[in-house]
Amino acid sequence: MKFYKLLSTIRHNIMYSVFGYSSVCFQEPSCGQYTVMEIKKNGTIIGLMKGVWRALHCHQ
Repeated sequence: MKFYKLLSTIRHNIMYSVFGYSSVCFQEPSCGQYTVMEIKKNGTIIGLMKGVWRALHCHQ
């Protein structure tokens, strides 16, 4: 999850510097927090699948 947060920060900085804005997560809990909760609840494979699914559909 630390790696995911690092990538998220880098993506935010690139989007802000190139386009002048960055997407902001309005979901609570955030996708990263949701993934951690799902991993603890359902195990690694199912938890990661649910986390990735949510992250891919985050902006809808």
